[in-house]
Amino acid sequence: MIDEDLKEEFLGQVIDIFDDYLEKKSGKKVNIHGEDYNSIRDDLEQMMKNWGVIEKEEERELG
Repeated sequence: MIDEDLKEEFLGQVIDIFDDYLEKKSGKKVNIHGEDYNSIRDDLEQMMKNWGVIEKEEERELG
């Protein structure tokens, strides 16, 4: 499970993988940022919580 302190870095690296893939595929500079970045990050975080990769807040509070 990803530690809460490392969650943002982990999600950022996942998004960077997609960013790099899109650049290679399109041959153009791609920079996922702003609302696009936030939306992707939120969706990835929710998916990873559902799969138990990132701990849900309720589980963290219960210890």
